[in-house]
Amino acid sequence: MAERARGSRPNLLLAFPDQLRAEAMGCAGCPAVCTPCLDALVSLGMRFGCAVANCLVCTPSRGAGITAR
Repeated sequence: MAERARGSRPNLLLAFPDQLRAEAMGCAGCPAVCTPCLDALVSLGMRFGCAVANCLVCTPSRGAGITAR
């Protein structure tokens, strides 16, 4: 990656896909699922493989991630 100019902020993309498990992506090594667009994003940046969810179901967990509450 190119060096950022001093004082500039990094670009940050948080993806909240619906009904997609973290290991069900091509970049995670799943041969049964084809995710070329997500794989391309991951190849250009960083992928974090460990996280904690606020709730067992997606909607409250997504809301907590967006609002930080």
